[in-house]
Amino acid sequence: ATEAAGRLTAMAFADPDVTHVEIHHDVTNVASGRIPAKLGFDLVGTRERAPAAPAETGTEHVWRLDRRDGRCRADPRQ
Repeated sequence: ATEAAGRLTAMAFADPDVTHVEIHHDVTNVASGRIPAKLGFDLVGTRERAPAAPAETGTEHVWRLDRRDGRCRADPRQ
């Protein structure tokens, strides 16, 4: 999953009009939170939304990587 998210982020930044990429996940899904952290994203806040599955809380973490930061690690093994 981390490799796929890294590749998708790199593809997004290949478009010069893309200024940032965000990753959102339910706060209870800790494993999903490790992915943006490994890729250099910053946790920028939380947001409320309707739960999409029974185990979700309806609160999601929002991670963001800005193009100007230049920290995208498309290959998290680097």
